[in-house]
Amino acid sequence: MTTPYYEHMHTAIWTWIREESNSPSSALIATNPSPIIILQEIISRIPHEHPAWHPDARSPSYLSPTGNIPIMGTFSEQMCTVAEHLHRTGRQERISWYDMKRILQFYLSDAKEYWDYINSLDWDHHQVNSYFGLNLPEISQLEQRYILIWDRYLTGTRIYHPTENPLHSGEMFVVEMLARGEDYWGPIISENIFGIQEKFEEAEAEAEAELTKKKEALKKVQANVDEGLAMTLATEHT
Repeated sequence: MTTPYYEHMHTAIWTWIREESNSPSSALIATNPSPIIILQEIISRIPHEHPAWHPDARSPSYLSPTGNIPIMGTFSEQMCTVAEHLHRTGRQERISWYDMKRILQFYLSDAKEYWDYINSLDWDHHQVNSYFGLNLPEISQLEQRYILIWDRYLTGTRIYHPTENPLHSGEMFVVEMLARGEDYWGPIISENIFGIQEKFEEAEAEAEAELTKKKEALKKVQANVDEGLAMTLATEHT
């Protein structure tokens, strides 16, 4: 089944971000390569402001063998390769750079909210270790935050959703359990980024179908009127 956004695409993006964070490339960012900053930098290098179908859309429009954007470093080349493979094997629809930008902006918003919320709890190393079941040795707070990000987007089997009012509810997070290997971010992105577009297209198709029905009904009415008029004229002539 072809989907707008396949889970493997998500994994490829976040694996690249983790690798860039661990061994930053001077071509992209040389200092402070946090996941947040890496996402911000990638987004800033995607110049597309319009969907691929828009008359003012930039070229290249799609992630494809000819869709590489050199100023993005290895991210562009690797993601074009993955996207093309998923498209050719029938697992993912072709992705435009405009939509990739929107996907990365979604990740940035989600990751920043998660990062800021954890920081706002003001937990020490042991509290974070205990709550998230990390079992980590003494490491810096920054390293710990990185591991929480990788756990959220790559390796974990739990998704922690910040609660709106933790002091009132007594719960810091709503925890969503995942089976090992279960798709999560693919469907989430498909719904949040492509869902509105799909619903609009469905509504447009329904409206078109309704218009067609009305036209057919009018044709039938007109045919009946014409038939009645013909019979009246025939009677008058006789």
